[in-house]
Amino acid sequence: MRTFTLVWFGQLVSTIGSYMTDFARTLWAWEMTGSATALALVGFFRRWRSSPSP
Repeated sequence: MRTFTLVWFGQLVSTIGSYMTDFARTLWAWEMTGSATALALVGFFRRWRSSPSP
């Protein structure tokens, strides 16, 4: 059970870090461009990257 808990906690930390990176990247695009279009494109490609491919 200890091994499972360690793996689960490690995955949790990794997932939180990934979400924080995506959020920071979105804020960075907004600060660099000030453009809603750039913000939308960052969001679109973030979702496109995580979608399953055949």
